[in-house]
Formats: sequence, C-alpha cells, structure tokens
Amino acid sequence: MLFLAPHVGGGAAVGRDLARSLPDGWAVYGLVLPGRERLIAEPVDWEFDAAVAVAADALEDVAARHPTAAVLGLGQCSGAWLMYAILARAASRPGSRARLMVAVSQGAWHLPRVHPDLPESSETLWAQLVASGDAQPAVAEDEDARDLLEPVIRADYTAVAGFPYAADPLKIPLLVIAGAEDRDIDRSVAQSWADYCTRLEFEEVSGGHYLLQENPAAVARAVVERADLGS
Repeated sequence: MLFLAPHVGGGAAVGRDLARSLPDGWAVYGLVLPGRERLIAEPVDWEFDAAVAVAADALEDVAARHPTAAVLGLGQCSGAWLMYAILARAASRPGSRARLMVAVSQGAWHLPRVHPDLPESSETLWAQLVASGDAQPAVAEDEDARDLLEPVIRADYTAVAGFPYAADPLKIPLLVIAGAEDRDIDRSVAQSWADYCTRLEFEEVSGGHYLLQENPAAVARAVVERADLGS
C-alpha cells in the first residue's frame, strides 16, 4: 500500500499516473490538503502539526483496509517532509507496518530551503510561478483557474515556511528519487538523508523536478524494486 503526499500547491491527483504505472494489486492513497479537490470547500489555511496528525490517522484507517500489506510513504518535493512526519507518527503506534519512505525531488530537513516570498501582486505571482516552472502558462492565463488556485498556493507557501528544520530518524529505509535534469537535487543532496533512516538508497531517473508528472513510470519502477527493503 502506497500513501502519497503531493508537492506544495499540488493535490493528490499528481499521483494518478504513478498509480497507473504500478503493478496490479497496489493500493494507492493520496493526501488531500484543505482547499483543493474533494476538500475544495474547506478553508485553505493549514499548518504542519495539525496536517500530520490528521493524515497519520487517515493512514491508519486505510492501512486497516489492507491488513497484510506493507505500508510505503511517498512525498514529492516539500510533500516529502509531510510524508516523513506522517510515517514517523504512524510508526510510533503499536503494530505499524511502515516499511519504506520515498522522497521524490527533495533533500533532508536540515538543508537550506529555497522558497521565495510570494509577491502581493497576482500578475507578478503567476509570472514568477511560470518562470520557475511551478505553473503551466495555460493555467496562468486562465482567470478562473487563477482565482481557484492562488489562495491555495499562498496558503501552502505560508505553511511550508512553518515546517520544522529537524526530525528524529525513521526506523525504516529511505529511497530518494531525483530527476537527471533537476538542478537542485542530485546524489550529494540525496545523501543528506543518511542520518534519518536505517538504510539510504538513491535512484536517478530521466526528468526534472516534478517526476510524478514527468516520469511516473520510472518512479513506479524504482519504488517497486525497493518495496521489500524494510522487510
């Protein structure tokens, strides 16, 4: 069973193609943060500890539906920090079946973070997101899409600014997957996770920073190949 946390500003739907790329029999569940997808009616503001607590309970609930399955957690970009904390909380409970943490396109907690302040101007904000590759031009040009997504993006960036800078080690292996064309994440950055797990694995695949969208098949293959690391 795979539990997935999306990147900041994203939704659980980013894992759709990954789920399709996994073998038959894999159950995939995505974390839905407030203000998007089926929680679109909820206030978009959220904070780290509260989100982790709710998500850890949700993970326990879905794991109960698959009583014989190992539990794997995957997070893309800043979603990796969320998933790490969710697994840590879940693993502290009796009978935990957490077996592997997967960090996609993300370094460890203590590394310097590059999340620029968002400009107050909506036009400037969307120009910045498009220039950085965090938003598609078609979305930035769609007024309805901007009105829907901008509050979520602003709330998510605010939440990330409050993420902790340290965490206790997980007692399970950790796999880091990075894109060969990602300018921020490489083997040396992946090594930053070494003190946070029992065993560290690294996989470089074709693609840039958003691998769940750009190369889900390669991510799926890397996860399946290492799914039994924690057995």
